[in-house]
Amino acid sequence: DVEPTLPSPLEVGYRTRAKWMVGRDGALGLFRAGTHEVEDLPGCIVLRPVLAEAAAALRRLIASPPAAAGPALVAQADGGALRGVDLREVVHGGTPRVLATLVLAAGGALARAHGLAAAEAWAAAVPSIVSVAASLHRGGPQALGDAHELLLGAADAPDVIGEGEPPHVATHGAFVQANRGVAAAIERAVLDAIFFDRPAPRLLELFAGSGSLALAAAQRGATVDAVEAFTPAIDRLERAARTARLGSRVRGHAMDSTSALTRAAARGEAIDSVVVNPPRRGLHPDLREA
Repeated sequence: DVEPTLPSPLEVGYRTRAKWMVGRDGALGLFRAGTHEVEDLPGCIVLRPVLAEAAAALRRLIASPPAAAGPALVAQADGGALRGVDLREVVHGGTPRVLATLVLAAGGALARAHGLAAAEAWAAAVPSIVSVAASLHRGGPQALGDAHELLLGAADAPDVIGEGEPPHVATHGAFVQANRGVAAAIERAVLDAIFFDRPAPRLLELFAGSGSLALAAAQRGATVDAVEAFTPAIDRLERAARTARLGSRVRGHAMDSTSALTRAAARGEAIDSVVVNPPRRGLHPDLREA
């Protein structure tokens, strides 16, 4: 059975994250269908306003880059190092800000000084940018690189998904739902199901990300084991739990979800609910069996 569909609270201006590519002549946007040619999207209506502002400023910098930025603001397709950008909105205290990441081709003529100069110019143009990191790309089809290096500002920032929830700690590269309003509705629905007939359930959350759901569940009284393979996200989940005085109810595990659940099943652990939020490829057969 399919449950009733809940619409997004916003029809436009809702997207809190954008992973965009940089193409020839400074095009900034998405690949055209069936190609690796970048379609420039200067008027994208689904981005949150703060992300649209950051993207517009980056376009201007690509068109007229400061000399100190060297190849860091020149598209790789035009002989530079800039492959793409990852923009993420964070909100705490009602103020939207941006975690910005430049995706740069590793090696070649790129130096850290180039990335720093690019970051400084971008942050100066957009006051809402709280930090800039470089994602070093070493080849392959993925949009982001395999490592993040902080260039400017703080390595992370507090972010709140649903009203009244404890803030989780967002960081460069960590997963986030792209629609804050829909994400909050998902969390409410999941939590209502978990607590339907149990005042203090034990919850195992797989693919937990930065732990927004885990923290909200712990705030309601659950004991949560949160599993996420991206170690920086788990580190920040545990820090957020301590800050919210929920450290006794939340345990983070930086490991593969299939391994975590297989081990729990083998030990015969008593778990009231398992929540999974898997990547696009879905659940591994061993995980489903466990």
